[in-house]
Amino acid sequence: MTIRIKFSENLADQTAMSKAGGSIVVPTGKKPMFSFPTEFHYRQYLTYKREMKNAPGGNQGR
Repeated sequence: MTIRIKFSENLADQTAMSKAGGSIVVPTGKKPMFSFPTEFHYRQYLTYKREMKNAPGGNQGR
């Protein structure tokens, strides 16, 4: 089942999305979204975001 979430312009979010196997899609007549082929990929995205936030020099403010 494909999972789609709101697009983020944050580079760290885009990096996590790419690392997790997601992609950016633009549905006809709608705004861009992050798309993940499975829930596993989406959970990987969340894990990578958390890891990058907690890494030294990471964006702890988000």
